[in-house]
Amino acid sequence: NFVELYDEAFNAVCRDQHLPPGYRLEVKRIEFRDIASRVSTTEQWAYDSSEVEVPLAIELSLGVTVGTRIDRLDIIGNDCIIVDYKSGKTTGIKQKLESETHLQGPLYALAVREHRRLNPVAVVFWAVREDEQYGWGHIPGASDAVNATLQPMPADWATAARARIEERLSDFLNGAVVVHPQDPSLCRWCDYAGACRVEQQELVAITAGSTAGSNA
Repeated sequence: NFVELYDEAFNAVCRDQHLPPGYRLEVKRIEFRDIASRVSTTEQWAYDSSEVEVPLAIELSLGVTVGTRIDRLDIIGNDCIIVDYKSGKTTGIKQKLESETHLQGPLYALAVREHRRLNPVAVVFWAVREDEQYGWGHIPGASDAVNATLQPMPADWATAARARIEERLSDFLNGAVVVHPQDPSLCRWCDYAGACRVEQQELVAITAGSTAGSNA
C-alpha cells in the first residue's frame, strides 16, 4: 500500500525537518499522494512473489564492491522482473535507455543473476507521474501494450556491463584518468563543468596531431 507508506514518510519528514504547514506544502502532499495512489492500484502482470527495497551487492575486481537497492523485484518461477520507480520526466527516462554510460539496468540484472540465481527477463523504469513503463526485455503475462514499450534485451548485457566497469576501474586505479565524454551533449548540464579538463584534453590531441604532422 504505497499511499499508507507515503503518508507515514511525508509526515515523518515534515516532523523531522520542521516543515511549517501551509498552502505550498499541502499542494505537494496532494500531488505526490496522487502518484502513490496510482502506483498502488496499477497491477499489470502476475507474479509468484514480489519484494521491495531489495539490497544486493556486486563484487568487482580489485576488491571493489558496488551496493545496489532494487525498488521492486517480481519473481515468476526462476525468472524475475526488475522494476525501478522514477519520479522524473519521461524525456529523461527515455534518454537513459539510449545512454551507453547509464549502467543501472545492466547492473541490476547482474546483481539478481549472481546473488539470487534468477534470470532477469525484463528491467522496467516506471515513470510514476505519467504511469508509463520503459525498459528492456519481455514481461510474461503483461499486455502487448506494456511489452511494446520495452526494447529487446541486449545480448550479454550484464556481462558486458561488468567488463566495461572493471576496465574503467582498473584504468582509474592505475592513474589513467582520461577526460573523454561518451555523450558531449550532457556536458552542458554538468555540475563540474568549471573544473573539467575536457578542453585541455582536446588541446593535447590537437597539439599531438600537429607535432606528428610536422615530424612527417
